[in-house]
Amino acid sequence: QLSQEEVQNFVSTGRAVYEATPGEEVVVTAEDVLVEKVAKSGFSNTTNGQYTVMLDTNVTEELLQEG
Repeated sequence: QLSQEEVQNFVSTGRAVYEATPGEEVVVTAEDVLVEKVAKSGFSNTTNGQYTVMLDTNVTEELLQEG
């Protein structure tokens, strides 16, 4: 699992370099992986170009009262 920074770097450059064993580097390119955005349970998201919007879809007691 990659950190947020590692994912952003990979998406912007299209490649990542990892040290598999001391002295041996492995280069992973965009053709080697599938990058997928998945919303957590209780959330919904959509992306348009470089913008992503995420909504909390959990219904609170206050929202239930509003109807």
